[in-house]
Amino acid sequence: MKQEKYKNSEPTAIELFEELHCSKTKGFSEPVKKAIDMHAQEALSSPSVEDGQQTKGSIEAVSKVLPKSNTFLRNVGIQQPAAKTTNVMKEIQAELDAKKLEFAVLQEELERLKAHTQESDAKVEKQAEEIENLRKMAANTQSLLRQMISFGQGQISPP
Repeated sequence: MKQEKYKNSEPTAIELFEELHCSKTKGFSEPVKKAIDMHAQEALSSPSVEDGQQTKGSIEAVSKVLPKSNTFLRNVGIQQPAAKTTNVMKEIQAELDAKKLEFAVLQEELERLKAHTQESDAKVEKQAEEIENLRKMAANTQSLLRQMISFGQGQISPP
């Protein structure tokens, strides 16, 4: 579609959009006006592009004002920009991967702490058994001492 009108270069998305969506009686529709305004704002804020190259701004401006199902850009042979959600999705995926890794580390720590707790519980139980055995031994020793004392008192005769 190179013409003298486009200085022998490929027309941009916004130029095609303007040309194909302009009514002789009504002029530009609201979506076209929005696209033109958006492109103008982006053109002011972005560096210039060599002739013959599509600006991302013109494609984005057109794709933003069209419904998702619109095939205008594809029909005129222009590839729509990849959705910005891919970057967002990459960030979310990275966060998810980090959370999964964090979860795995925490899960391992939990298992280690459970094993440590079980070991500690076993030691406490063993110590409780030892204490009980020592109490029984102490009670037996006291009983034996009392018997010895009472036996010794019976053996000693008063002077």
